[in-house]
Amino acid sequence: SGWQCMASLPLLRAYLLSGQFKVNGDINRDNPLGTGGKILEEFSELMHFMWSGKYGARAPQKFRSFLAKVRPQYSGADQQDAQELLNDMFDMLHEDGNRVRKKPYVEALEDKFVEKTDLTRVGQEAWRRFLRRNRSAISDLSMGQVYNRVTCPHCNHSSKNFDPFNMLSL
Repeated sequence: SGWQCMASLPLLRAYLLSGQFKVNGDINRDNPLGTGGKILEEFSELMHFMWSGKYGARAPQKFRSFLAKVRPQYSGADQQDAQELLNDMFDMLHEDGNRVRKKPYVEALEDKFVEKTDLTRVGQEAWRRFLRRNRSAISDLSMGQVYNRVTCPHCNHSSKNFDPFNMLSL
């Protein structure tokens, strides 16, 4: 069901079915956090299979077998959590299509900057820094950031930051 949800995202579907990731040179085969572009290619192939209109209902055995090779937790017959699968899939697709070939070290926002700067500007700077290491169709289409504020109950110190996400739990 997780793959069906992803297959129903119009912009992701269009990106994969059109082969833009091949034309644009988005496949990052050298990213140690990815699968060498294989999940991106295999999921695109699965999408073509699902949306071709040539087949009835079929189990995606080839894709599932490949997924089990790169993520052993999916190798058995155990029922998997759909949210965990979706999160892993978005992460793998993002890393396989990450256009940043050499990820630079990026400093975290300084507390003084966060305290003295307008929240909108802080959010923009946090996103700019995130994009220095993360540029993919997935980050363009389905990633965002959430504002977090944590306050220590003992000393009352408050920490504020923006964290990236690819899905929000309800």
